[in-house]
Amino acid sequence: MHQSKNNRNNFCHRFYGMLLVCFGMFALTVILDHSLADPNLTHATGIAPSNIFGIIGAYFADVSLKLLGRLQFVLFGIVTYWGLLLIVTGQLLNWRLKILG
Repeated sequence: MHQSKNNRNNFCHRFYGMLLVCFGMFALTVILDHSLADPNLTHATGIAPSNIFGIIGAYFADVSLKLLGRLQFVLFGIVTYWGLLLIVTGQLLNWRLKILG
């Protein structure tokens, strides 16, 4: 019984790690593909967004750029790093220290 609970927790940690990596890579891709000509929350255009993820990517890039600025690269990089740690090790020890990288 203890072994199956441990396997289930390990699977959950790795699954959450995959989600973090996917979100981090999505965010970094969207931000790198950001264009000022894309429609966003404060600027409507009649053209289709050139962002690889379409209108969702254009909105996400715009909001994250306005809220976080260049800090977003560090933030989403750390999120991706945490996800990789969860995938490889199945755990995230001392998560407060992991914020520092």
